[in-house]
Amino acid sequence: MLIADHEFDVTLSDNDEELARAISRILRKYYRGCLHFTGRKLDEDVTNGRRSVERGAVAMPFYLYPCTSGEASSRDWSGSPLLAVTRDISTRGIGMQCDQPLLRQHYIAEFDCAGQSICMLLELRWQLRKCPHYFVAGFRVLHLIDPPEPLQMPA
Repeated sequence: MLIADHEFDVTLSDNDEELARAISRILRKYYRGCLHFTGRKLDEDVTNGRRSVERGAVAMPFYLYPCTSGEASSRDWSGSPLLAVTRDISTRGIGMQCDQPLLRQHYIAEFDCAGQSICMLLELRWQLRKCPHYFVAGFRVLHLIDPPEPLQMPA
């Protein structure tokens, strides 16, 4: 099956349809971007293996903001985010890679989808240092959160 023909119906065991729609939007943006820049349709690459929910294998950049706790209210948008790249993504979790160690237990992921942010609260489940500046990690998606308000420039 070709990605451009796929409907991107994502199911979620916790009945969180809003999160399923958000993940579908992220996947659609990725595959449409690949089609736009390469001129080719991509073969569907879905990993399942030991997981109960399929994960789409994608390499999409996103921002990762550290949180002080597992509450969305603990977000600190003023700090510098880490730049990370997904390895795979589903409604249950995100596999990613970055060039710095992850020092907190909770993070906020911010994806850009056609100029609109999709943000979700994540819990770090594991990380592995592959070499001095290459780390891979796995996160559990806790829930969607509202994106930050755009900065208003003084008049």
